Amino acid sequence: MAGYCSVADVRNLTNIETADLSDAQITETILLATAELNSAITCRIYREEVKFIHNTREINIDGANKTFYVKNFKGKFIADYNNDGTVASKITQPPTATLLAVVSSNLADNQIVTIYGIVSGIDDSESLTLNGTSYVEGVKQFSNISKITLSGATVGNISIVKGTTHSPTYYTITAGSTSVTNIEDLIVYLVDSNGNESIATVASFDPDNGSFTLAYAPTSGYSMYVTYAWSYISEANPSKMLVLACSLLSSAYSYAKINFGRAPQVSFGNLKIYRHMDSFDKFYKMYQNIVNRINAKAADWSEARKP
Repeated sequence: MAGYCSVADVRNLTNIETADLSDAQITETILLATAELNSAITCRIYREEVKFIHNTREINIDGANKTFYVKNFKGKFIADYNNDGTVASKITQPPTATLLAVVSSNLADNQIVTIYGIVSGIDDSESLTLNGTSYVEGVKQFSNISKITLSGATVGNISIVKGTTHSPTYYTITAGSTSVTNIEDLIVYLVDSNGNESIATVASFDPDNGSFTLAYAPTSGYSMYVTYAWSYISEANPSKMLVLACSLLSSAYSYAKINFGRAPQVSFGNLKIYRHMDSFDKFYKMYQNIVNRINAKAADWSEARKP
């Protein structure tokens, strides 16, 4: 599902049929609606320095600790930073260091698949050239997969699986896509004493707790910064109110796609056909009402969650 709602949610609220808009066209409006909804209920934080918060949320950069915290955690949740309607890891991770293999669902694919992640405790990568529907085996053991890229768009779907046994599947890149990053909603920067900067691999994060875990522990002498978004309501587990807000705004955009630029009235002799042009305004006002209710309750909820 793209965004916080589905095509079915939009069709259930409207009388829009497939003859009016296809599922793909409504999906486009859902993605636009998700981005606008996020701008109304989330706050984006750029390069927040990761520092000591209190005794239960200590920030130890010592070569052993991997878990750190954002400052905005009291009554707040890590939110959808990249506007895809999800707050979660995308790639299933190997339980232990594991050999990987790649395969396409189409005989014609011969692109290069590059897998990035942690090998033997450090950032590494491996490039494998597709051989159609035959499995191509890797030789490096990954304990974490942070990113996967393709040298070009493929005809078939590309699966990254456990080597040799070819099960389980860790991720499938759909035809036409050329990359996926495991965690896109939280970016961690490490800066050494000479000012050299790198992006750390985030193994996992907890939106409710405001914590994140790196794939490996940075040593002392590094400064750490984090970019993310937060909200007063959980976007990782969208409530019915959040789904409704997304559905209403998507419906407004869908009607705009149908009606904007068209004449409100068409005459064929004595026959006149009227187009309902107020649909966008009506659905948008209902959306605004839901967003206002979400934001009005947010402060009270925030107070209730404080220790």
